Parts: sequence; structure tokens; C-alpha cells
Amino acid sequence: MAASVADDSLHRAISLLQKYSWIYDFQLTQFFIERIWEKIPEKWCEDLFSLTTDELGEIPYGYLKNSWSPDLRTLVDETIALSLPRQHSIAINPVTVAGDVEDKRLHVGMTAKKIHEVDNMAAFVDEFSRQGACNIVVDAGAGMGYLDKLLNSKYGHDVLGLESKHQFTHGAKIKLQKRGFDCDCGIQLETLELNESRECFDSFRRTIHDFYRKRRRKNGGDSNGASGSTGAARDLAARSTGAAHDLAAGSTGAARDLAAGSTGAADARLQECNNTVGPLAENLCELNLEKTRQTQNNEEKLESNLKHFTETSENVDNYEMNRCDLCDEDSSRCRVNGNIVGLHCCADLTPTVLRLFSNCSSLRRLVCVSCCYHRMSRDPDSGSFNNFPLSRAVRDVLNRVPWKPSVYCFRLAAQETRVRWRNQTAADHEFHMKNVAYRGLIELYAKTSGSNGASIVKLRRRVARRSHFQTFDGYLDAVFERSSGPDWSNSRHELKRLHRQYEQYFKYIQIITLLQVLLQPVIESLIATDRRLLLAETPGITADVIPIFDEMISPRNLAIVAYKSHPDSR
Repeated sequence: MAASVADDSLHRAISLLQKYSWIYDFQLTQFFIERIWEKIPEKWCEDLFSLTTDELGEIPYGYLKNSWSPDLRTLVDETIALSLPRQHSIAINPVTVAGDVEDKRLHVGMTAKKIHEVDNMAAFVDEFSRQGACNIVVDAGAGMGYLDKLLNSKYGHDVLGLESKHQFTHGAKIKLQKRGFDCDCGIQLETLELNESRECFDSFRRTIHDFYRKRRRKNGGDSNGASGSTGAARDLAARSTGAAHDLAAGSTGAARDLAAGSTGAADARLQECNNTVGPLAENLCELNLEKTRQTQNNEEKLESNLKHFTETSENVDNYEMNRCDLCDEDSSRCRVNGNIVGLHCCADLTPTVLRLFSNCSSLRRLVCVSCCYHRMSRDPDSGSFNNFPLSRAVRDVLNRVPWKPSVYCFRLAAQETRVRWRNQTAADHEFHMKNVAYRGLIELYAKTSGSNGASIVKLRRRVARRSHFQTFDGYLDAVFERSSGPDWSNSRHELKRLHRQYEQYFKYIQIITLLQVLLQPVIESLIATDRRLLLAETPGITADVIPIFDEMISPRNLAIVAYKSHPDSR
């Protein structure tokens, strides 16, 4: 029954994306070149043009009118039913080690958004690692080591950070030393480009094993649970039960398959519509200035949900690990028990991490947040993404529904989510409209001016600032100064003529943006579900998709969470 429900949901999602590919399958700056407004049903425009800003903001949450076109009403309902939960309902309360001074030391170099992500990810990984008695954490794509510092200093974990770029590894090591993290602190940063070659897999396993043996010697042979660098850190982390997450709240059932939450979508939609999302500043103040204590009820709920998640695998009895694949010792003697994590693994890194996790018996748990889906590698001949689909379930549906996602499709999946749309003001909508329209007119001019579509080269990182969009003349002044293009000296008159000709179509930009906001969570949910199913189709692995960040602060907030059954845990 569960398999048939999942198959039906995947089929509905892919069929919907195939039917409405005209909504997303184009470059936004090509709006005028491809005459996108002509593809929008006339009745839809009549229904939507009369709405207020607030009403437009509520449509992705289920706001409908009986007078609307049936097709538009169905589209809204389907996009909600086929999207994974995104509301941040996990009880995470990052702990403090030594007051504000310590926190500031660990947060140096991070933006407010990054602090939110790292703090919440670290607390989540800590509890999930302890629940599985993991003795090392492997950070794939460690970057500057921000997550690693918190996991070690605040929670007492031994962390192996892997990064493909040597300059990041080198820079992170220097910063660690400057901030008092010596070579024996429990953090090791290594340069290793993760891919799916045999050489990489062997090097990956050796690096994990060497790090584990080093830390085991340093910690006096202790190999069970989190093996932090100091007793104080371990004592602190042992008290941080309430600092991690409510693993199942609002997500466990809905994320099992793409539409497991479809029957409850209306209730979830109504609940979300009734909740007001506070301003970004208020969210950050609540996160960083006030550390609320966890009640006994929250701790009991956390323990109950973690136990539920780790006991509900249909494949538990099919998985066995008798020997360590690193040192060929009996598993009862080796006990390498790693949790591999990734904070915003870009492009092909997430599929690589999932396969490394599946094939390395020393990795028992996984927490991975993805981003930049459109940057995944593609086949040079067919243009298909090499790492989509990953699962048999999605591949089977695609054999029946001829749909091939484009770069534009997956770029939309990596864009802002509906909560940002809901919080936009009339001024925000106007700015977005002008931004797209003015850039689109430049593209149109470059294509039709007799310069054979000459490209526009930026001379500065940002061609125009928000203030330049007050008037079209102000925007042109900025463009002429900050970029090189097709004979700017004689182009102002023609560009202003195009502006007068196409200004009547500017209003359609808001409509197409709304339609893209509706489809964005469907595409991202399909990608996340495909990745979860890759793991779930592997005997002995239980996987889920869980929102672990505040969506308003960090739009890429879906984490793939998985664990393998362990003989000793039965």
C-alpha cells in the first residue's frame, strides 16, 4: 500500500511539472524575447490581477476564490499537496559553553544567516550522533570549518572535516590555530575531493580510519559515544538533550514519501496560514539573544520521537555488519561509528555523500542539507543530469512520463521559498518587477539591435543597485557605466523605445513569479524525495527528510537524515 501511494504521488508530481513546464523552463531575463505573457491563460490573469498584495502572498498557502478558473484552483491545491513540510517545527536550543564571549569567538566570520544554520545544524547533529553512540563526525564540504568548531568546542565531538579546495582547508587551519584550537583539539581538516571513483572511496575510508585511531589513542582507547577533546565539553554535551530536535514533529509521516502528507495537506495548510511569520530581525533576536530552557515535556517528546524514528525501519533485519571494512577487524573490536554530515552540499556532492554513506560500513548516520541543484553535472550529449534520478522509484515513473528537468527547472528548486513571497510588500513586488523587466529589455535589445546577440559583460560584480531601479533612465546610467555591451553610445534612444513598447507587459512578471513560487517546493521536494528513496531502497537504511532551519532565514532547510541498523543496537 505504501509503495503504491508513493508511486501515485511521484507520478502526480512529475505529471504536474511536465504539464506546466512553460512556467519555469526559460531564463527569466528572456521574458520579453520568449513572450512569456502569451503562455499564461487569460482567465488566470483576470483572476489574479485584481488581488491585493496580501492575497497574492497567501495563495501558495492555499488562498483560493470560488470564481477562479478550475485549472488554477487545482494547480494551487496540487502544489501544496505534493510539497514536503517546510515549517521549522523542530525543538532546537543550541547550548552555550562559556557565555557570550565564547559564542562570539566561535561565530567570528559568520553572517547572521550562517550563525543560525551552524548553531542549529550542530545541535541537531549532536543529538542524532549521541542517540546512535557515534564516536566521530565526518563533515563533507567543511569549508572554513565553522560547523566543526561548534561540534567540537560546544558539544565535545571529534570531527574530521573534508574539503576539496586546499585554500579553504589551509585557511581554516590557520583560523583554528589563531583562535586557540591546537592540533590535538579533536578537529582534523583534510583536503580531499569527494567523488565516486574507487581511488576516492579508498582514500576516504583510510582517512576516516586514521583519524579514528588517532583520536582513540588520544582519548585513552575510549571508543563509545561522543569522544570529545575535554571532559568539560563532554559533560556539557551530556546535558544537552533538549538542545537538538523533535525529529518527527510535523515531518515524519509526510516525508516518508512525496505525498504521504497529501491527505493532511489541507489541515497543514490551514495551520500554516494561521501562523504569522515574524520579521527576520525578530527571528534572529529570538535565536541569538534568548536561550530558552527546555521543559521536561520537551525532553520526553524528543526521546520518544528519536526512539520512534530509529525503530521504524522495514529493513532492519536485513542488514548485517560483522567486520570493519577499514581494518578487517571484528566489528565488536573496531567500533568505528561515524556520522557523516554536510551543511549545504552543493551540486553533485550530496549524491556522492549518500553513496559513500551507503557503501561505507563505518558510517552509521547521516545528516545532509543540499543546495545548488542546477549545478549538478550533466551528460554532454543528452543534457540529462547525471545524478537525477537516483532512485528506482523515480526512474520507474520517468519511464512512463516523458519529462526531463532542465537547468532552469532545478535552478527554480534552489530559489527562495513561499515564506519570502508571503512577506513581500508592494514595494518589494515593484522592485522585483522592474528588476526583471529592465534586465529583460537589455537582453531584448542585445538580441534585436543587429549585434547578433552580443553578450553583456559586467565590469563590476553588481551592475545596478536597488536605488538605480527608481527610473529606467537611472538604471541605464548604471548599466552603461558598469558593463560593456552592444554599442552603448547609441543605444539609449532605442532602449527607451522598447521600454515604452513593452511596459504594458510588466505586470505579467508578478503573475509568472507567483506561478514559479507555487512550483518551487514541488521541484525541490521531488529532488529530496528521490535522494531519500535512494537510501530507503538500500537494505538496512532508514531515511527521512526533515526541515531543520527557519525557512525565512535559510530557504534550503531540508535535511536528509538517515541511519543504519547496528547489530549491537537490537
